[in-house]
Amino acid sequence: EYHSATGQYYLHNFFKAQPDLNWRNPEVLKEFDSIMRFWLDKGVAGFRLDVFNMIIKDISFRDNPKSIKTDEPEIRLYRQRPIYNTSQPEVHAILKRWRLTTDEYSSDRLLLGESNRVYDMKVLAGFYGKQDELQLVFNLAFVDAPFKATQLRDLVEKTEAAFMQNQWPAWTGSNHDKPRMASRWAAGDEHKHRIALMMLLGLHGTPVLYYGDELGMEDVYIAPWRLKDPQGRKYWPVNGGRDRARTPMPWKNQHGAGFTDENVRPWLPYGDLRVRSVDSQMHIKDSTLQFSKDLIALRQSEPDLYAGSYESLPTVDSVWAWKRGKNTVVAMNFSNYHHEIKNISGKIVLGTQRKRQGETVKGLLHLEPWEGAIVKGR
Repeated sequence: EYHSATGQYYLHNFFKAQPDLNWRNPEVLKEFDSIMRFWLDKGVAGFRLDVFNMIIKDISFRDNPKSIKTDEPEIRLYRQRPIYNTSQPEVHAILKRWRLTTDEYSSDRLLLGESNRVYDMKVLAGFYGKQDELQLVFNLAFVDAPFKATQLRDLVEKTEAAFMQNQWPAWTGSNHDKPRMASRWAAGDEHKHRIALMMLLGLHGTPVLYYGDELGMEDVYIAPWRLKDPQGRKYWPVNGGRDRARTPMPWKNQHGAGFTDENVRPWLPYGDLRVRSVDSQMHIKDSTLQFSKDLIALRQSEPDLYAGSYESLPTVDSVWAWKRGKNTVVAMNFSNYHHEIKNISGKIVLGTQRKRQGETVKGLLHLEPWEGAIVKGR
């Protein structure tokens, strides 16, 4: 982009107002050392690193090759393969530098990375280094995957195979750049959304919930004249932007939603406060919020779920079941048909159908359409 005030060009991977810094310049590195220490001195728990794998580019600024038919949809959308503007070898030295900085304070300070257009799980695992780079890296290929048992299972198995024993996956279903999983994966279906929650909380690794996921919060319709996201304002109606997944957190079923004063109009509108607010779900025994709380509590209390290994179990294609640790099985039916899974015994400690909790399973687990269950063996 040409900058008339200086008579120079600058590089930006995203919007014009977001110039990329030159991370080969040692002064940039020193400045960010200072920024990180400023916040670490104030006691922050760590940093989420946005598109960290794009901060440094090919030293010769070579052109990316054209995309091909077998590439991932997002790569085909941009019509180029991100060979020279993402995941350059030199990024690892920067990650190691940041890790040394955070480790000066304590091992509890976290570096959580958000990569961009990384579909090779070995490349993703590489950003952990030898426990000297990032502690967690979001698996965005998982977010982009269709909500089908075979595709999700395949991606998790590839991730588990690529990661070394001391590397810890991070899973999420929603974020500020993607439609919410209650809309994108579940299409507003409560049964499907609970399956998604159980999947995230039941996998080996760290689950990350985007605000409102615990309520089943869906994308909110936003009139074109209220759009704030530059992407949506530029490409509407072909692309409505990301604002629909960025609407205010609905705390209460009242004016202001507990998010702001009653007489203040937020930048973006609220969703359905009667159904998707903390206040409206807090005291309902079978609400999505209570289901989420119970899932989190179970995960925290069961060693198999918070620390146990992952092992896929044999099932038909529309069912996904896996073993965690020594005695726990997570099983989910991603179809409109009834299914039975053999060789599972124990007690259902949590189910998407709450009435089944406490039920004893003797060798055969029956699942109704879009039902999930966590079974603890004896």
